[in-house]
Amino acid sequence: MLLVAATVIALLWANSPWSAVYEAVWTTGASLRIGEVGLEMDLGHWINDGLMAVFFFVIGMEVRRDLAVGELTDRRRVVLPVLAGIGGIVVPALLYLWIEAPQVSCRFYAG
Repeated sequence: MLLVAATVIALLWANSPWSAVYEAVWTTGASLRIGEVGLEMDLGHWINDGLMAVFFFVIGMEVRRDLAVGELTDRRRVVLPVLAGIGGIVVPALLYLWIEAPQVSCRFYAG
């Protein structure tokens, strides 16, 4: 519920009269330094590169544990999560094609 609430707040903020502030927050620079060595990126890159990598690592570890000793050791219980995962990939792709297909013209150029 916290993630849904944060998403709704971000969407409302990005589409409000204060959208310039929203953009400024995402482009704010942040750095991590240890002595002379450092890494500097804007907040958007920290989220995309760093936190998303940690998120998918944790999800992968949880799935691995469930497949080894958890609820997904029984093959019959694997079917629903696998179908949900496939649906989570296919449905957004089809939605994108349904919305964007009339606006996109495909041209192939001989190189």
